[in-house]
Amino acid sequence: MHVSAPKGDDNFRWESAAKAVRVAAEVDVLHGAETSLRIDHPDCKHSFLPESRAKAYKHIDEVLKQR
Repeated sequence: MHVSAPKGDDNFRWESAAKAVRVAAEVDVLHGAETSLRIDHPDCKHSFLPESRAKAYKHIDEVLKQR
């Protein structure tokens, strides 16, 4: 999973998204699973910028090629 949580988003707090991803990753590890969770915090408002999109697609591509 790849989360894009912009620092300037007025729909949610990026810190909350980061905490949720950290907790989810801990659950993966607790169950003996390697986590593939990642989070990106672009410095923008509610948007999925091309740079963030490229990071997300690269991450998803890497994870799928491992399987």
